[in-house]
Amino acid sequence: MASDSKQPDEFFTTTANPSLQLLPFQVTMFQHLLSKPDTLLVLGRGMGYHRLLVSLLRVHCDPKSLVLVINTNPSATAMLLEDLEAFTNHPPIQMTTEQLAPVRDSMYLRGGVIFVTSRILVVDLLTNRLPVERITGIVVARADRVTSTTSEAFILRLFRHANRTGFIKAISDNPQGFVTGYNALEKIMKSLWVSDISIWPRFEKSINQYLSTTTPHTFDVNVPMTRTMLLIQQSLTEILSACLAHLKRIRPGLETEFLTVERGLFSSFDLILRRQLDPVWHTLAPQTKQLVNDLKTIRSLVLFLDQYDPVAFFHYLETIRTGITAFNTNSFWLMLDATDDLYSVAKQRVFPKEEETATSTTKRKAHAPRPEIPPKWLELSKLLSDAELDDASKETVLICVKDDRTAMQLAQYLSHGAEAVLDLQLRRFEKWKASLIRLSSKGTLNESVVEKHMGRRAARIAKRRERLKRTRQAQEVKSKRVAGAATAATSTTNKGDKSAVPSHANAQQADDVDGGDSDLELIQAVEAATSAPSHDQDEVVEVMSDESDEDLEDDIDDSQANLGEAEMLEAPDEDFRRHFALIKGQSTAIVSMQQEGFVYSAQFAKCLEDLCPTVIVFYDPLLSCAREVELYQCTHPETTLRVYMMKYSESFQEQQFLSTISHDKFAFTRIIQAKGSMARQKDQDGRLGFRQAEERQLHAAPKALPSTRKGGGQVLAEAVRPKVVVDMREFRSTLPSIIHSYGMDVIPVTLTIGDYILSPEVCVERKSLPDLIGSLNSGRLYSQATAMTAHYPRAVLLIEFDEKQPFTLMGKGEALSDDIEFRNTMSKLTLLTLVFPNLRIFWSSSPQVTAEMFMSIKKHQAEPDAELAASLGEDVAPDQEGARYQYAGGPRNLLSKMPGVTEHNIKRIMHGVESLAALVKLPKERVQELAGKANGQLLWDFLHNTDTNASDTPSTISATSAVQTAKSS
Repeated sequence: MASDSKQPDEFFTTTANPSLQLLPFQVTMFQHLLSKPDTLLVLGRGMGYHRLLVSLLRVHCDPKSLVLVINTNPSATAMLLEDLEAFTNHPPIQMTTEQLAPVRDSMYLRGGVIFVTSRILVVDLLTNRLPVERITGIVVARADRVTSTTSEAFILRLFRHANRTGFIKAISDNPQGFVTGYNALEKIMKSLWVSDISIWPRFEKSINQYLSTTTPHTFDVNVPMTRTMLLIQQSLTEILSACLAHLKRIRPGLETEFLTVERGLFSSFDLILRRQLDPVWHTLAPQTKQLVNDLKTIRSLVLFLDQYDPVAFFHYLETIRTGITAFNTNSFWLMLDATDDLYSVAKQRVFPKEEETATSTTKRKAHAPRPEIPPKWLELSKLLSDAELDDASKETVLICVKDDRTAMQLAQYLSHGAEAVLDLQLRRFEKWKASLIRLSSKGTLNESVVEKHMGRRAARIAKRRERLKRTRQAQEVKSKRVAGAATAATSTTNKGDKSAVPSHANAQQADDVDGGDSDLELIQAVEAATSAPSHDQDEVVEVMSDESDEDLEDDIDDSQANLGEAEMLEAPDEDFRRHFALIKGQSTAIVSMQQEGFVYSAQFAKCLEDLCPTVIVFYDPLLSCAREVELYQCTHPETTLRVYMMKYSESFQEQQFLSTISHDKFAFTRIIQAKGSMARQKDQDGRLGFRQAEERQLHAAPKALPSTRKGGGQVLAEAVRPKVVVDMREFRSTLPSIIHSYGMDVIPVTLTIGDYILSPEVCVERKSLPDLIGSLNSGRLYSQATAMTAHYPRAVLLIEFDEKQPFTLMGKGEALSDDIEFRNTMSKLTLLTLVFPNLRIFWSSSPQVTAEMFMSIKKHQAEPDAELAASLGEDVAPDQEGARYQYAGGPRNLLSKMPGVTEHNIKRIMHGVESLAALVKLPKERVQELAGKANGQLLWDFLHNTDTNASDTPSTISATSAVQTAKSS
């Protein structure tokens, strides 16, 4: 490629955007990416992942080339598109499922860089809509997520099999993904079709030396926890340990390596636990399911202890207890002694010296004890009131927090003081508690009351989420600032606990702290604590008072809260929340570093360039953002930067931060060791074609092998590869990729009947265990079996399970019996075989076994017709409501004899018209809508034959008889 010959210094060391400027060690990484046609680059978090991607893609923004970018998330794609549009005359484009096939054809012909989803690209490559030889190369983001069974690996295999000259460049900033599992690095590199790897940890010599030349002045601010916080932390540790020990006793088959308190501090804990329990989830006892939900609740309490103020934390606990009481849920952790200590100490933080008077809604006395002020708030005030941050310094202070809620609450604290914030929270809690007591006294606090309030509350939350989603989508395209950063600006001239009343916009933000995100979190608390132990937990539950939030805030004392009532009643300005609003002169900006559960260090880097702070306070420490500060200091050596890293001493927060650092270093050490001892496959990058030949012939059918007994040993022409017609929706699974690796050709089409068509006679419907149980319960599997057996002589129900995970179709306490029990899964499966005796049921322990089954079934079978398979059942759309109606037997029998009427569309036709007379009067388009395009044409021709005399044609006589029969009936 001619574009690769350009020097990187010419483009990226003098860019107008400093956040995209490459530092010397990043230039070395970039040069390595360009020099190697196929390579994998692994770097530490916060070390310039986004900068390298922008630099690499900018080189290929040329209409003469076609470079595809895969495996990016929506937020990263939006940022890359925004940055690349400013530096090239041929900006990249994004391809989504909204574009139809002709539009995608024109986009491919346009050339340049295209961001495309894996599912779309797989289909376009298999259908040859995008000729593989036209692709210049593929850039793979988040390479640690690519395994042999993912769609990205399927794309790279299709690409390298037909194109041995294009490049493959993969990049990742998650080293932990390469050390999880046995030989993970070797397997990922094989899936990526690369043989070269470049490793750049933070402790690499050149990186360490360069970043040491210009370092910010860093100060560790270790905030001591109060006595009550230490007691709560000790109680939570005992509760979490007891729950994990109890889970190990009732489920001894779980991997105990991950069931530790330290692992429970990370968000991946819930995912790992559910992944192990999913195959047997339907067989677990209700107590076990509730225990899994309790672990999620306790883990959230561990995190909220450092983030929430005492009132909000106690409100959270009381909400959990109320939900459990209303739903009569038996939770293991509520019976522990440590739980009693947890509630009593949490209450003591809110009511230090006197008992709670929840039934009283009168104003508290002036001398009443105040709730405990979070130590971090006081320490933050000391930092902001430091002598170095006086009015003459004209400095910008950037406070970095973990989430939006913390950002908004700190903005309110800095504007109005601790007493006003805690009073507001306490009045909300008292109002809520008084309402619960009133309902309890009437005996109406039960599940029905909770569900009544759930609907109204969930509707408001859904509207807020939808509004926030639309705002984010609009700003991803138009905004040139950091999208999704929750920012509040307050003047630093008032450094005490109380300050002047903020501007109108800031008052709106203060309102949203207590009326918006806290509602979401409290709802999630009750949902986790009270949700029924089912596999899908989609309901949102919260016990709230009859009064709305606005009625509650009407009772706030203006003199205590120091907030105007009109300002508190203003609706939160969502647009303002998503932008920065800095006051002239000195200013303090509070920025959320985590959006939608993920930390995007590239957004934080843009925030640094926009605000140009001189003082950065990490209220919540995050490793990737701290490293971005190091890069910012090296990019701006003229700036004297002071960084304050705040964390509670000997807390869960400190332990999580230190564990993140140690895990990062340990992962890179493992990667370096694996690189030194890794045995690379011959022609692993596929440039010579040996690997392609081995893969495609490894599982070839015996009939395709040449015979030396025919023609004196002459090599026969290559046999036609077996073909499998696959439904488009099946490309979410790994089976199509494995089928292709076994030597079979995959033909993607949209199927109405079945998932895989192996021959004109064999149709396969694939079900996983959870899907099988859900289909049996809903009756969907019965409809699918009816359609398959009607069109294919050999219908197959394929049930896949994981051979590494035990499973059973019978719940705890169930036993086989001679009687049919409709609640029993085995009975439902037995009834299915009795109703459909021609339906074959295959059990498969893995997708590889399924592929081998398909190879065996296809022996001596004709190849399937993709067009015919797609056309079958296109009019099959059983009307679920039609079963409620009773139809006259005579007209139904007459209608069933007409051309174009089948057993699959007759109910829809009868439900769509009142009588046969009305059917005759329908327009042609409506008839085709009811009966299907082809069958509708036949039925229309039968009812409206004008080619011959009406009195002589049997069809017209039939139509006339139909009308007479309809009138008589």
